[in-house]
Amino acid sequence: MSNSMPDIGAQTRLWRFSGVLFGALVLGAIGFVFLTHKSVSTQHFALDSSGVLNPCALESTTPESSRLKPAYFTIPNLEKSAHASAIVVLDKVRYQGASGMPDTRAFMALYFAGSREGARDVGIYQSFFTPSAKTHEEQILGHWSTPREILTPNHLSRLSGKFISKLGNPVSFIDTLGRVHVFVVGVSLGGWATSRIYWLMFDENLENLHFKQELALSPFANLSSLVRVPAMKLENGGFILPVYHELARKYPLLLHFNSTPALESISLPLPPPNRILAHKEHSKLQPSFIALSPTQSLGVYRNYVPSPMIVSFCDGVESMHCTTKPSNLTNNGSSSVLFTIGDRVFLLHNHKGRQELWIYALRNSSKLDSNARESSEAAVGEKYREDDGGIAEFVPIMLLDSVESSEVSYPSLDQSAQYLHIAYTYKRAYIKTALLNRAQLYAKAKSVLDDKSAKDVAKGLGKGFCPESIAKGLAQ
Repeated sequence: MSNSMPDIGAQTRLWRFSGVLFGALVLGAIGFVFLTHKSVSTQHFALDSSGVLNPCALESTTPESSRLKPAYFTIPNLEKSAHASAIVVLDKVRYQGASGMPDTRAFMALYFAGSREGARDVGIYQSFFTPSAKTHEEQILGHWSTPREILTPNHLSRLSGKFISKLGNPVSFIDTLGRVHVFVVGVSLGGWATSRIYWLMFDENLENLHFKQELALSPFANLSSLVRVPAMKLENGGFILPVYHELARKYPLLLHFNSTPALESISLPLPPPNRILAHKEHSKLQPSFIALSPTQSLGVYRNYVPSPMIVSFCDGVESMHCTTKPSNLTNNGSSSVLFTIGDRVFLLHNHKGRQELWIYALRNSSKLDSNARESSEAAVGEKYREDDGGIAEFVPIMLLDSVESSEVSYPSLDQSAQYLHIAYTYKRAYIKTALLNRAQLYAKAKSVLDDKSAKDVAKGLGKGFCPESIAKGLAQ
């Protein structure tokens, strides 16, 4: 008869071994999670994709050679009206055409055009700029191609499965993995305040659009989401796209996309309004954000009523902590865009005389100036970081364009290694573009800031504007 009594010692040893093994697995899992989290680390912004400026070239720049000489071009518009352009440098998108020859197109522009803004015949148009092999007096020569309609309301309706009555605000950019994204605003019923954002991507030939999805940003019928400027790119191929909400409360949002790419999370760069209907002075639209470092960013906004332009300084990428301060500029309901060259921050914006704007804002705090978009200028930023104190300052360095009793507005831009490429609405009739030498613009900004600083010190101010420097900067 066999002994049926259990071997207590063997079972004890087995339980001890199992406990040690379980503990080792738990500790190993904890360590793996910890190491994995550490290895992924904080996401970083992709910086200076257009190439770092050559310090030697900047040092050798003379006052005469630093005079800005923009080259202006016009995109031929086939429709009565055109507005809200997006421009993309194509130096990272190259393919062999059907003939086997390399692609010679330098950059692409998208914009909406039709009989008028908001009309049902408005479509999204595409044009390409091809530079000439010849130059004239150091100016670039070239031409824009005849625009091609690439998206209509009916086309987007078929792609999205939603009825779309009108289109607007195309935005395009190339992420760090070479994918060409397009975001566009579509409206089913009503006006822009009931719009949605639709996401598409170009094929490698930049000819066909592939539908990705409608962005789900609101639980209330997903209404009132708009986009205006390109995203901040991340090193891993992800990006952070600034958008805004316009129905009742007007506020900005930052959409975080991972490298898949897919929408992962949403941040608020400004404190949320504490009432259902926020006061107009707190309403901020059309955010423009740029990366200052691998983990820091800067943003500005369009104001709903004339008031000082607010600047947001944000720390972090996955989890963003933002602080705000007013600037020395008054935004009068106009779209602005930030950009960097080297270690300098620049702003393209509409302006009037600063004293005029402040007086107008004080006397007409609930009304926009219909002539506020007559002029567009480039300015260089100062004291915009959180620890700089005081207000953020932008010092004008050049007048980009102006037109009486009409508008030069909604600037967009992209950069190549040598040039800054700007596109903007001209008289609502067509899209105009300008090419600026990056090194010359940087040198001009340095000259204006040095001159301003010297005169401030001489006057014992230590801060604030120097009117003589501003006048001199705009005159050159």
